[in-house]
Order: sequence, then C-alpha cells, then structure tokens
Amino acid sequence: MFKENEIYKEFIGYGEKNSYSRIGYELLKLANESVVFFESLEVLIEGELLRIVIEAHKEADVYWGVVKSSIDDYVGRERVCRIGCRVVYKNDSFSIEWFRNRYVSQGVGKPKKAYSTYIRKGKSFRYSMSSFKNEHEWVKIEVEQSEKKFSVLRERASYLIKLRTALRNYKRRCKR
Repeated sequence: MFKENEIYKEFIGYGEKNSYSRIGYELLKLANESVVFFESLEVLIEGELLRIVIEAHKEADVYWGVVKSSIDDYVGRERVCRIGCRVVYKNDSFSIEWFRNRYVSQGVGKPKKAYSTYIRKGKSFRYSMSSFKNEHEWVKIEVEQSEKKFSVLRERASYLIKLRTALRNYKRRCKR
C-alpha cells in the first residue's frame, strides 16, 4: 500500500523526467486504485462501527444482568426497575436508547402488559440524569454507570458515521 505512495511521488513535480513518468502511467490504473481505496476505507469504517455496536450490546447485557440480580436484593416497591435500554444498528444508523416501562393490568388472572416510552436524550452524546430522577437510587446508580460508557460509544460512532459520509461525498466528487 505504501509502495504506491513512493511511485506517486516520482510523478509529482515539474520537468521533463516527471512528465515522461506520468505519460506512462495509465489513468485507468489510477481510477482502479481509487476504487480500492474507497472500498478499503468503507470496510474499515463498517468494521469499527460493528465493533462499537458489539461493545454497546455487551454493556447493555451488563446493565440487564445487574438489574436482574439486584431485584432479589430489594423488597416491595424498591424491587421494581422500570428503566431499560436497547442498542439499535439498522440502515446505517446507530443508537443506544433508554426507555421507561409502565405496566397495565389486562384483567383478573391475566399478566400485566408492558408499554414502553422512550426517554429523550437531547443533543449531546449523554442522557441527562434528571431524566431518571424519580427512579430508585440503585437504578440511578446503574444507569449512571452504563450511561458513562454509552456516551463514549455514541461519540465514537458519531465520528465514524461523519467520516463515512465524508468518504461517500468524496467518492461522488471523484466520479464527476
């Protein structure tokens, strides 16, 4: 990959030697090398995004595991955790979302049905902890710990998505 850079450096500059070197180099070869460049970067960016998605899923799994194990440590209303999280990677879009469940009775002898309301994040990479102010203290602690890690993952993904968009724009510009 870097060997080509050395060859390209020979073509740069003025003078008869550089001019003759450039004549022999085919435009088609340059175009093919550009395609390889775009494809390589797209694969690298997508791979890194997928690694971020896996990290986010692992952190969400940790949150859910802690919630399930913590419920046994409390009694009464303190046992209830209404806060959940999910990771979404679909159609080139990535998000980590928090939601609040409410449970509605379906009648005598029937299980309660859960309805989820997604909590707004705002413009930053991090959810405001005031969104969780009415939750039990142990839930707030777990959300805070997970959200610290989630905000970093959101920021990293944001940079990669911007890089991917810029690469696609550059690629379109090169085709003109």
